[in-house]
Amino acid sequence: MAYSVKNQYFVFIAIAILTSGLAGPRSHAVAGSSDCDRALSESNKAPGESDFVQVKKFRIKSSLLTSREVLVALPRGKAPKNGWPVVVYYQGSIFKSSFNWPEWSPMGGYYESQTLRELVAAGFAVVVPRATLNLAWVTNASLFYELSSDYYFLNNVFAAIRDKKFGPINSKKKFAAGMSSGGYNTSRMAVSFPGEFQALVIHSASYATCLGALR
Repeated sequence: MAYSVKNQYFVFIAIAILTSGLAGPRSHAVAGSSDCDRALSESNKAPGESDFVQVKKFRIKSSLLTSREVLVALPRGKAPKNGWPVVVYYQGSIFKSSFNWPEWSPMGGYYESQTLRELVAAGFAVVVPRATLNLAWVTNASLFYELSSDYYFLNNVFAAIRDKKFGPINSKKKFAAGMSSGGYNTSRMAVSFPGEFQALVIHSASYATCLGALR
């Protein structure tokens, strides 16, 4: 079955609609986090949107000497008692994920942004870690994944979620999704992080150790 870039949008929105009961009621206060390392409000409005999504930037260790950026967006309003359910979204190759890609963006970037925004609007926190060199995840190109910077980095990202470094997020209601290289990396979650996520959504990708048509 062939999929267009728009299908990516509707697949993720379906998750938000089907599971939005996890999020609980919301008010109109603006969400924020007092312990962020560096904050950035990406307040550009996408066409047809009445509000903006507040995005904050964090730096998380990816090795003993390096760190990577993580984008975090929280829903508006008071968080549920145990925190917001969260979607960890993995970028595709080359193009970094953003909450504000314009309509003319390549590789379905606009629909990706709309997906992330709609997830936040449905009551999900969204955590977007950056791939290696902002280019791709190494899941399908590494013989010893547990020695990779991705493995080191993502363990630290998950620890930050558990420790609520990113704000009031429920680490027990965690989902992962990704497209292209991010889809392979989403598959990797079931292989190297079993039990970490409640569900995985993989788009335009395959099993964690595949490399395109090669196995």
